[in-house]
Amino acid sequence: NWAHKDRDDHPINCVNQAQAMTFCIWIGARLPTSKEWEYAAKGGESRIYPWGNDGPTKDHATTGFSGTETVGSHPMGQTAMGLLDMAGNVQEWTSSDSNKDKVSVRGGSWGRKLRELRASNRNGAPKSAQWRDTGFRCAM
Repeated sequence: NWAHKDRDDHPINCVNQAQAMTFCIWIGARLPTSKEWEYAAKGGESRIYPWGNDGPTKDHATTGFSGTETVGSHPMGQTAMGLLDMAGNVQEWTSSDSNKDKVSVRGGSWGRKLRELRASNRNGAPKSAQWRDTGFRCAM
């Protein structure tokens, strides 16, 4: 999205894990661990989705295969902690390894199946991956 002037308010995407980590460090933060990410997505509760237990709709998350949307476009998808876009828009890098060759990415993106919007969903990605549906958020 960085090269698109009409997407200044969209999530950053197409960055690898090292680039995401570098940005977080630059602002005095870090990438969350996979466990921290899930805790924030569930709001410290036992929820299926970041917004609760009701299945996803277009009001909860950016889904389908159209691309990213403006950050916060789906306020009904807000977590109990007030976080937005924990499901939909982009899946997000974490600092946790998924296995010896991959890193855990969390949150289903606009290009994923609806079942992948669950707060407990996790995927693995090579650290060097720079995918259109993968971005990040920083933790303090």
